[in-house]
Amino acid sequence: MDAPSLSLAPPLPGRPRLADHVLARLHRVGDETFVVLFDQQRGVSFQVGMREWVLLSLADGTRDLEGIRLAAAREGAIASSAVIAAFLARLHVEAMLAGGAEPDGRASVASPDARPIDALAGYRFACDGRGVCCRQYATVVFSQLEATRARALLPLVERGGDRHEWAFTPRHGSIAIPACAVKHVDGACAYLDEAGLCRIHAAGGALAKPFGCNLFPARFVDDGEAVRVSALVECACVLRSAGQPTGDGLVPGDARTRGELPREVFVEVLPATIALTDTREVGREAIVAWSRAVLEGTFADGVAWLWATADAMERDGALPSPAVRCEHIDATAVLPWLRSLRAVLARVTAEARAWRGPGDVALNALEVMGDAIAALCDDGLLAPMLAAGPVQSEAEAFYLRANAHAHQWVAERPLAVQLRNLAMRLTVARALRRFHGAGLLTGEAFEEPVALVEAMCRGYGVHADASA
Repeated sequence: MDAPSLSLAPPLPGRPRLADHVLARLHRVGDETFVVLFDQQRGVSFQVGMREWVLLSLADGTRDLEGIRLAAAREGAIASSAVIAAFLARLHVEAMLAGGAEPDGRASVASPDARPIDALAGYRFACDGRGVCCRQYATVVFSQLEATRARALLPLVERGGDRHEWAFTPRHGSIAIPACAVKHVDGACAYLDEAGLCRIHAAGGALAKPFGCNLFPARFVDDGEAVRVSALVECACVLRSAGQPTGDGLVPGDARTRGELPREVFVEVLPATIALTDTREVGREAIVAWSRAVLEGTFADGVAWLWATADAMERDGALPSPAVRCEHIDATAVLPWLRSLRAVLARVTAEARAWRGPGDVALNALEVMGDAIAALCDDGLLAPMLAAGPVQSEAEAFYLRANAHAHQWVAERPLAVQLRNLAMRLTVARALRRFHGAGLLTGEAFEEPVALVEAMCRGYGVHADASA
């Protein structure tokens, strides 16, 4: 990572550690192994070598600088206290360090055991086994037990059988916590084979895979009335499964209440109040009722509905009727938002290009999305694209249903802003679909662009700002 000025740096914590908002991800690209530090608060990433990562992994909040130096020496990473201090000071300037061994407070609010489960009606999921999702996500989470099992089943994969830390990093920060993230090899989960199949599944059966992999694409949200279970539309299989009679249900063991779910299931809790705009909020009960009403409607044009709904929220400061209609979208109003999305995407892509290899699915997707947005912004394609309407109306309708069922459009941004972001995602997906249909795009990752764009935007923090 670049060395910023240290003149204004606050003193290092006495027992430093990587802050919980920083994700350390182990990668191998070709013959080079390194760690990428991703700051979730600022959306920026830094690359460090394995020697630096040994130092940082030992800075777990339990050791002072001398303790880190001694522990690193035992691991073969010889460095003086001054060198260690200088390295950690650079991270501290970037607000990536914390002090002490206590986590930053990431405990979830428990849902009552009697809370009923409400799964997306009629949906069953069938995986095609091609492993696209295993190549596009920045993080694949294992529990400590799952990591130990994978290392025992396949000890030669990245030499994980010898050392846990050669194949896994903590889920967040540098404290050893129950959840960990697997190493990526050329952008894919280290346990994915050349044919796109899971080595863990082949060696130990489906139940040997991480629980989260078996649970995908389910998302659980407690909205105060029920635990709503919907599908994350981030894989082609999710869209292809819609309306199909075969496949697995979203709820493990057909649980009927929160208490019947396996303890590993993470249930999000919908906030008590939700921001509609920068100045207006509504209670959770209103959002729940509105989302249910949205599910009863139809979506002839997903982009138009999202844009018109955001317009109404900002105009009236209230939740509009789900039947809101938009006969025409003004491309000049959309263009600043698309340019904002383009700017963030360009930064994320540039950072990814610095360390991802040429065959990396995520990098390829980010670059192609940039090309699509450039065509919309610079080549005059936005207005005719919006006027032409949806290319895949059923995919867009399912995307909106999945969002509505588990209130997935409630995010850290005001709802109106997030709806405009979803409209941008569908607009980019329409462009990719037209490019694919014209033979300009090949590869299985681009077969369902609605899912691909959603996965890239959510997974890599690509969004348009409210100030667009």
